[in-house]
Formats: sequence, C-alpha cells, structure tokens
Amino acid sequence: MAQSEQIVAATKRALRRQGLTYADVAHSLGLSEASVKRLFARGGFSLERLEAIADLLGCELSELMKAADTDAGLPDRLSHDQEAYLVERPKLFLTFYLLLNGYDLPRITREYRIDHPEGILLLRELERLDLIEHQPGDEVRLRVARELSWRRDGPIRRFIDDRVLREFLGAEFNGNHDAFHFRSGLVSAAALGQLQAHIDRVVRRFNEQLRHDASTALDERQGCSLLIALRPWRFSLFEDYRRDSESS
Repeated sequence: MAQSEQIVAATKRALRRQGLTYADVAHSLGLSEASVKRLFARGGFSLERLEAIADLLGCELSELMKAADTDAGLPDRLSHDQEAYLVERPKLFLTFYLLLNGYDLPRITREYRIDHPEGILLLRELERLDLIEHQPGDEVRLRVARELSWRRDGPIRRFIDDRVLREFLGAEFNGNHDAFHFRSGLVSAAALGQLQAHIDRVVRRFNEQLRHDASTALDERQGCSLLIALRPWRFSLFEDYRRDSESS
C-alpha cells in the first residue's frame, strides 16, 4: 500500500473511531461533502488540509502520520457476524484477546486451561474467521489491527455493557494504581466538544503506551482497563422530580 493510501486509511479509521463524518470534515475544510469524498477517494490531500483534519480529530499531524504506519491496511473493526461468533464462544474470544495482546500458543496453554490440541483447534477457528493467519510452528499473524473499535450497537459492545462494565465498576478502586473520578456539572456545547478532544488524547496516549509496551516481556505486563465516559445526561431519579416531567 502506498504511503498516501496508508495516510488516507489511517485518517478514515480515526474519523470513524470518533464518530465524525465526511460532512464534519467538509465543514472543517470549508468544502462541499462531495469534494471531501473525492479527496478521500483520490488521496489528494494537501499538507494544510491534513493539518486541518488533524485539528478536527484533536491530534497533531505527526500522530496521524504515525498511525498510518501502525497496522497499515488491516481492518480495525470486525463484522457483526465475527463479533457475534466470538461472544458466543468465550474460550475463542479469550484466545483472540490474548493474541491481540502479544501471547503465543505456548504461553496461552501454559497460563490457561487450554491444552495444545485444543489450542490448535482454536487457532484454526480464528483463521477460518479471517482474524489471524495460522503459520508453521504455530506462529500467528494478525489479520486485523491490534487497536480494534467495537461496533457501537454490536454484540461485543453489548457484552461489555452487560457483563464487563458491571464487574469493572463493582470494584472499590482503592488499590495503589486504581483511579476513579466521577464529576457532574452544567457545561456548554462548546465545552463538551473541548472535553471530547481531551478524552481522545488520553485514549490515544493509552494506545501509544500499549504499542510501546508490546516489546516488554509479558511477565512484566499486567492487564489494565481504561474507562472514560462523557455524555449529556440526567440522573433518572432526579429527573422524576423535574417539573416538566409531570406532563410526560
């Protein structure tokens, strides 16, 4: 894939992660949506326009260029069917998660109740799903990007909402490296946009750290989860006392 194509692909992935559309880009660049679609199709972005898109994404142009070299050409989202298949098969989902995080088959069989024959079957199943390439010597090459974006209304997102978040938020968050902050207040629409940009930077920093630590021995790494949530919201219990709720 040519470098210009990699930059376009990385830009599309970044826009999709943030829920931004061609219309948003068009507004930012002062162009029509049709013109922006043509630019993405042809890859004909000037440096100035790429900088403007980076500003829209809340990142530096250098970050966008770096993203173009990471998982170049690999899909960063699974299909609905792929997600559903994984969710219905926890052991397969676990194996895929471990492979995304740098495990190999010997390590998986050593640390989890998966023997070698079963591990081979799981790898073959993941290969059939087009998620990995099972190579000689039980080596694995990913066919998807390590930093995946789950579908907003997809099976994995529902699994996270129903199972993962409930367990994650059920902790006391009193460990040395734990952090839990919940704040509420009234903010303007402009402030919401600025806060979203700051959150995007934190998420990118988390992903950068994962890439950096990928070269660190697995024994020196541990599982870590980051949850940042922001949305205009009213607590239902309080909302029941709102005067305008009487007519609803």
